Amino acid sequence: MCNAPTAPAREYQVLVRFKNGEHTTTQVGRSREMAICRAWRDYREVDEDITYLDFKRRCRAFLLPARRPDDAYDYVRGYYGLEVSPGDRIRACGMTGTVVHPKSHRHYVHFIEDGKDFSVPVHPDDVIVIGKAAGDHRHDDHQDDVEAIPF
Repeated sequence: MCNAPTAPAREYQVLVRFKNGEHTTTQVGRSREMAICRAWRDYREVDEDITYLDFKRRCRAFLLPARRPDDAYDYVRGYYGLEVSPGDRIRACGMTGTVVHPKSHRHYVHFIEDGKDFSVPVHPDDVIVIGKAAGDHRHDDHQDDVEAIPF
C-alpha cells in the first residue's frame, strides 16, 4: 500500500456552456479533473450521448472558497450541539475523513472518508470531531488567558 499523502477534497463550481444555455453545478473532488468528471456523470442523466471529451471542451471548473458564509450545519449545531464545519476532520462509524458542504439532507454530517472520492452522510450522534479546519477560530475560548489550576 502506498503511503503517499492524498490531496484534500475540495469544492469546485463547474460551468458548462452549450448553444442553448449554461449548466452550473457544484462538485466535490480531490482535483479539478475529478470535479469535471463527476459533473459529466451527473450531466449524462440529461444527455446520454455527450462524450467526456466534448463535455470537457465546453466546461470550466473554479475552486470555491474553503468556507461558505452558510456552511449548512446550523441545524446540526442547534439540535445536536455538535460544532462541525466543512474542512473539519472527523471520525464516524470507524471511518476517518473530512467534512464537506452537504448537497442535501442537512440534518446529517457529510464527509469524504480518507482514500475515497465520494461523500457519505452520517448521523451527528455518530460523529467525533478530531480536528478543526485551518483558520477556524469561532470556538476559541481564549484558554491562553486562563491560568492553570494544579490539583
